[in-house]
Amino acid sequence: MSISPGSKIRFALVNLSPSSYYEVRISYPANYPTIFRMRLEEPEVFHNRKLLNTEKIMFNTNSRGHIEGHEPPHDGERYHVIVQAEQEGVWPQGADGLRDVPFDIVLETLFYGIPRHSLRIAMSLFVGIILSCVFMPQILSLLKGRKKKAE
Repeated sequence: MSISPGSKIRFALVNLSPSSYYEVRISYPANYPTIFRMRLEEPEVFHNRKLLNTEKIMFNTNSRGHIEGHEPPHDGERYHVIVQAEQEGVWPQGADGLRDVPFDIVLETLFYGIPRHSLRIAMSLFVGIILSCVFMPQILSLLKGRKKKAE
């Protein structure tokens, strides 16, 4: 997906689960001198953070599936996120004016503040550490045995 600096795109947030935490984030290449801003279409959002070339909004829903601290959506079903791009800095030499900036947008459910896809990576790392701790003594004894035979 891409956006021209100075323009806005509106994205619908559909099928939000009740009593859940969410993160909406966009990421974009650093070689485009552009600032991205995101906001909920309703009043200002409470957790808005910029990290490297990523803009993110975090929010949670109540038991009825509405974003806490916001009025229910006007159409009764969906909230909207407005993404806006603004030129920042100078485009590289030879670039002819403003160009469309490619970006990705993701709506992801959080589990205790951690994106769900990160949990698989963390669990794999945890299992790897446990397995290495369990099998390390056997591996070391095998290596010591080979070293003694070589002498």
